[in-house]
Amino acid sequence: AEVIAATGVNPDSVLTKEAVPVEGEEQRITMIEALRRADPKKIYIQLGANWVGTNTGIDKETFLHHYRDMLRRIRSEHPQSVVYLQSMFPVSRAFSSNENGKNGNGLTIEIIKDYNESLRQLASEEAVFYLDIYPALADEEGYLPDDATADGMHLTSQYYEHWFHFLRTHTVEGAITAAGFDPGRELVFPAPPELPKEETSSNESASSEEDATSSQDESSSS
Repeated sequence: AEVIAATGVNPDSVLTKEAVPVEGEEQRITMIEALRRADPKKIYIQLGANWVGTNTGIDKETFLHHYRDMLRRIRSEHPQSVVYLQSMFPVSRAFSSNENGKNGNGLTIEIIKDYNESLRQLASEEAVFYLDIYPALADEEGYLPDDATADGMHLTSQYYEHWFHFLRTHTVEGAITAAGFDPGRELVFPAPPELPKEETSSNESASSEEDATSSQDESSSS
């Protein structure tokens, strides 16, 4: 598995920002170029929250326009890869209300749920799989649990493992994006079994299963 991750990315900068380091070289390349070099069989996409919130200056129409452009570029360059569009993650109650003072973008769970519905529709329109990971990470009230995050938004290493486990156990074997499945087929699963409580070391970035590559937003509003 290969992880492609960068700080502060959004659906537009995935195509334009030279943010991914290249081993043995001083230069950086765009995430779309890194994806091209990896040439994966499965691609997991999880990003977007940098542009979401009442204070970002980016409306939903603009967000979806750039997200659609990104998906079309990925599918055109990887026609035989299976593409999974993941929902955005929940945030904690303290983050959603900005009680912790770390929510400068004005991102709430209500906004996240609204955008996730739009991403679900976008996946259908662009013939990629929609993977709803929100319920697997949320508590009974729909928030990210306090013990899952240090800042209300980004996952702890334990919950990164929870996310990785979810991806490894929720796949579509034999699907081919060009013609092998119904466009926009939705993948919604229950949460996977609880993981052991001991801390598990994990790179704070996107997850991917074997033969998969993921895009993950690691910034303060990923």
